[in-house]
Amino acid sequence: MSQYIANARSLLTETCKDPNKIPGAVLFAADRSGNTLLHEAAGVRQVGSSEPLSKDALFWMASCTKLITAIAAVQLVEAGKLQFDTPIREVVPEIAKLEQGYNTPTTLRHLLNHTAGQSYPFFNIDTEAYFAKHNILPFGCKFASISGPLNAEPGTRWEYSTAVDWAGLVVEKASGLNLDAYFKKNIFEPLGIKNITLLPQTGIPGGVKPRLAGLHFREKDGTIRAMEHLIEMDESQQEVLYGGSGAFGNAREYCQILVALMNEGTHPVTKGKILSPASVKELLRDQLTDEKLIKDLDRPIPAAQPELTNPLTVLEGVPKNWAFAGCKTPQGMPTGRTSQGVWWAGIANHYWFLDNETGVCGMIQCQVLPFFDPYIVPLNLNSTKQSKERRLAKEGIFSVQRIQGQLLRVFQLFTTPPRQPREFPPKYIRSMKPVAYTPEGAVCISYPDLVSDHTSLLVGASIEEAFGSDPRALGIIVVRDMPEEYRGYRERLLKLAYKFAHLDENVKEKYTDPLSRYSFGWSHGKEIMNGKPDVLKGSYYANPVVDVPSVSDAYRKAYPEYYGKNLWPDANEKGVEGFEQAFKDLGGLIFKIGCELAQACQPFGVYFFKIVFDLMRLLQLTLHLALKQLSDTSLSLPKLISSSQTTKARLLHYFPPSPDAPLPSEDEPVDSWCGFHLDHSLLTGLCSAMFLKEGKAGEEPTVVPSPSPASGLYIRTRGGELTKVSIPVDCLAFQTGEALEVATGGKLCATPHCVRVGASRQATDISRETFALFMQPDIDQLLSPSVTFGQFSKKVFDDHYAEGNSNGATM
Repeated sequence: MSQYIANARSLLTETCKDPNKIPGAVLFAADRSGNTLLHEAAGVRQVGSSEPLSKDALFWMASCTKLITAIAAVQLVEAGKLQFDTPIREVVPEIAKLEQGYNTPTTLRHLLNHTAGQSYPFFNIDTEAYFAKHNILPFGCKFASISGPLNAEPGTRWEYSTAVDWAGLVVEKASGLNLDAYFKKNIFEPLGIKNITLLPQTGIPGGVKPRLAGLHFREKDGTIRAMEHLIEMDESQQEVLYGGSGAFGNAREYCQILVALMNEGTHPVTKGKILSPASVKELLRDQLTDEKLIKDLDRPIPAAQPELTNPLTVLEGVPKNWAFAGCKTPQGMPTGRTSQGVWWAGIANHYWFLDNETGVCGMIQCQVLPFFDPYIVPLNLNSTKQSKERRLAKEGIFSVQRIQGQLLRVFQLFTTPPRQPREFPPKYIRSMKPVAYTPEGAVCISYPDLVSDHTSLLVGASIEEAFGSDPRALGIIVVRDMPEEYRGYRERLLKLAYKFAHLDENVKEKYTDPLSRYSFGWSHGKEIMNGKPDVLKGSYYANPVVDVPSVSDAYRKAYPEYYGKNLWPDANEKGVEGFEQAFKDLGGLIFKIGCELAQACQPFGVYFFKIVFDLMRLLQLTLHLALKQLSDTSLSLPKLISSSQTTKARLLHYFPPSPDAPLPSEDEPVDSWCGFHLDHSLLTGLCSAMFLKEGKAGEEPTVVPSPSPASGLYIRTRGGELTKVSIPVDCLAFQTGEALEVATGGKLCATPHCVRVGASRQATDISRETFALFMQPDIDQLLSPSVTFGQFSKKVFDDHYAEGNSNGATM
């Protein structure tokens, strides 16, 4: 334990040295007996000041207040003054206005469980629109700020919300005391707490300001600036004391509440009692029994007000429930957190937890916005990657190295040592079946080998060789020995690409979709390539897996590029009969094989978009390269791909050269025709190109060899070397996209590539047909702790359809 505490101190000090990581933080932990395990502060009180942050500095604790209000409500139920399932309009009639139009009356249980139909404006787009329309500040301490319209019938939806503020009003009415006075008399005084208050001016001697830590905001480039506190500090302007977000206090005293809860409601040192053992059990037990409500806990939470929060998903994929006190993990966590753990947070990046099984509790206080502050960029990158990292940082995808989440790792130290990944001796690796390569050096793997054992040494070594960071790695893997139907599927669809491109322009125009920015149906001359409209090729886009995504109208409107409906040629459209089925057959098969490949990538330990939030820390699952397997496989890359509704396929027809669109000469740079770019997918499946020579009128085109040895796919290795890669006719290739690189912290690198159709006298009547499938997550899925795939791809789309852009569209 002593070594863990020393590590925690060191980590805290290191992280707060640079104010652009964390300007200041306080870390406190205690055991069940009330002994202090750790109490440390580091950094400064306010960025720009040299004043050190004190251990007992006061912080605006925001939603950490909710636990205190929940305790107060349970106390009143214990005293017989309230009931969990009685309509609260009998106590607080004002709630009736919110309930108009709904049949179910709101109960105290609804309020404490966040199933009252309420929401926060920074986590709900509709509520944010209402607040903006009526000029309501979320923390202005006005009654209007907790009185937004309901978004659901009480009891039918879990959504984190202002409901506990209403529970605070219930406590006030039932007790006859204002909330601050009630807290002091019934919770703080029995536990010896003197410095937690809802009243910033009069709640403690001298007020909170002399000891209040400054609030900070992290800009998109990762820098920190000071800002004014959000919550109303003038008591004369307060209409309501927020039971959900209004408390100021310090970590040491807050944790005395947690210590009491670990001792069935009685503090082992002060002997003060705040709850009976039965009431503590009620406070901490799983409250949600409806499967629909439990599933709501997995719903991605958007950043409706990005200045206050980043988008997040709470412990996605980990079984969860909700207690009156906070979030529960009934099956524990692979990190060592047990089934008896409870935790929650505050919007300025405060986090608390208690674990009744291990007998440890703790709190981190860091006054930084937005919530869910991102952390970690790969540290040891080559010069190319470092340049790219700086670009991404400017776009807000990454923040600076080692920020908030570094501190949150500390609490793992008080439960169990980190698990060690399984290692394979190099001599054992070398004794296995050797990795195979194409003549150009691309890794090649047999499809039967891929599907027979995803975790085999051969598959793992092939993935590392293909997608890893070795300077020779190409970022592409060729799959051979394909299922027998593949060849026929490919030939049928690529010939239909030729036929569709030769339809009358008025016919093709019927199958365009401007509202999706031409991301469904036919697209020609709409995308920007090397600073001008790309007329050299035409594309047909569709989702071969999902015809009509099952998403809300709001999402469909916000992300038409992904959630639009497929636009298929009419079944009787002359010349392209069977187009839809051919597209789905080939796309579906590639998708299936892509999921198999994703399964093989899984042992690399995806940091992935589920930024697992282990109670008091953002559990960063670092990627373990080749043959180092994490024991936790809950973060499933194949699941993220297979369950996504944003999969997109692109059928391409490269027109023969014409006077208006000539091919590049042989001495032009290889990327002059199609600039080097990155796909923004996770994985991209690629077919071998088919070259078709135009026949005479009424004749079918003829399959011919490539008219130029310069034609083909060009890739830059991780070391910057240019390599032409050929995909054999009966093979399929997969390359890594930028989303995967962002998500894995650079351990699986994106593949810089371009396509060149070389100059040739024989090319004047030869077209090139090919097909690509982009496998990517849903738009709400986090790529980093601060950016969803939707936000990331919006930026990519804006670039690809903006004048003067030099990159090629990738989807």
